[in-house]
Amino acid sequence: MAHEFQTIAAAIIANDLEKVKESIHKGVNVNIENDGWTPLLIAAHKGHVEITKYLIKKNANINAKNNGTSPIYIACQNGHLAILKILLKNKAQINITNHGATPLIIASQEGHEEIVKELLKYKPKLNHMDKGDSALHYACMNDQLNIVKLLLEKGAKINSQDKGDTPLMLAVDNNYEELIKFLLESGAAINKQNQGKTAYDLIKDEKVREILTAHLRKTKSKLFTKCFTDK
Repeated sequence: MAHEFQTIAAAIIANDLEKVKESIHKGVNVNIENDGWTPLLIAAHKGHVEITKYLIKKNANINAKNNGTSPIYIACQNGHLAILKILLKNKAQINITNHGATPLIIASQEGHEEIVKELLKYKPKLNHMDKGDSALHYACMNDQLNIVKLLLEKGAKINSQDKGDTPLMLAVDNNYEELIKFLLESGAAINKQNQGKTAYDLIKDEKVREILTAHLRKTKSKLFTKCFTDK
């Protein structure tokens, strides 16, 4: 069994479709496993399109997991758009999780914009939380402005709170100026609190302070009055 797996795995890694076919024709189980890895998981991980198509045609388990990682998750993590399209076309579970994280979450975290666009065509759960964080939170943590725009266009909740932080709080905490501007223009609330602190209380950079102060002035926010007239 171990030898059979090593043979087909080596063929997949080398992107040798003929040797993969030879292994299957000789009776190797298309869903053979070793330490949780299946042939399809390896093909998805490596981004080998023709081998992925062939394995699916031979009834590979499209949602098989290795310690939580599925073919669609690993394709999204590694930015393999062609693999993702094949998997989605063959009914891979779009909201399948890896210890709480969905394909949309990992793609948003890694900054794979084209992957996110493709996933959004299939209406994934936009506001699913992974240990308290949504795809929007992960995009904001990593300054992925274009992905933030895509998620908000599709209805992600701009003021959702993870472990207490809103997307704006995460952007302010990391001094992501352009992201902060966009979130404010899109309706992010400055007055949301986490343990009594607002986004304004998290400011570390003077330019960020200027951005938030200008927005508070413009919107005649009660928070502006509190911050500047009670002193």
